[in-house]
Amino acid sequence: MKLNESASIKGEYRLTLTLPETAKQEYQAILSFLKTHPVSRLKDEIERASHASIYRGLLADYYKRAKVEEMVFSNLIPTVGRSVLAQRLANTTTYTGIVNYAALGSGTTAPNNSDTQLGTESYRKTIDSQTYTNNVAYLSVFIPAGTATATHYEAGLFIDGAAGANTGQIFSRVLFSPPVAKTALVSLTLDISLTIS
Repeated sequence: MKLNESASIKGEYRLTLTLPETAKQEYQAILSFLKTHPVSRLKDEIERASHASIYRGLLADYYKRAKVEEMVFSNLIPTVGRSVLAQRLANTTTYTGIVNYAALGSGTTAPNNSDTQLGTESYRKTIDSQTYTNNVAYLSVFIPAGTATATHYEAGLFIDGAAGANTGQIFSRVLFSPPVAKTALVSLTLDISLTIS
């Protein structure tokens, strides 16, 4: 009996631009929560799920008053990113398999399976929220007003990254079309879902 089964990973980046001036209290609540409850201190799945639930609630309150624009883009998982998953399944522990950084960049080349980094990385931040349900991983990064001020053309996720540009193993890359202009007055949230089906 022949089985026609295959697996794929589909990623979606939801970008939300918001204006903190219109929701100062909600904005400060998010910043305070992320400062006092960083993902790096969470010990297990239960803590990550609780953290994500509180974070989502704070974002929802903030979005009601401050949302300016929302955009959705599909990503590509380059070969090196898929390779990390295969390595982990085979008990090769070169990489943890944990996505810990997201980055923005100014590169305009379309994502390709051969990518090993962004075209031109310009901003990097640790993941602020991580959880999963069934076969979907949910990652989120909150980029405050006054930071990452530029026009961004690309983004990516990195496994075992560090604070420096182009560190870690790229797991996902997306090209923004149209590009995303982030002024100093707005905050930007990257909500990424990675579905394995």
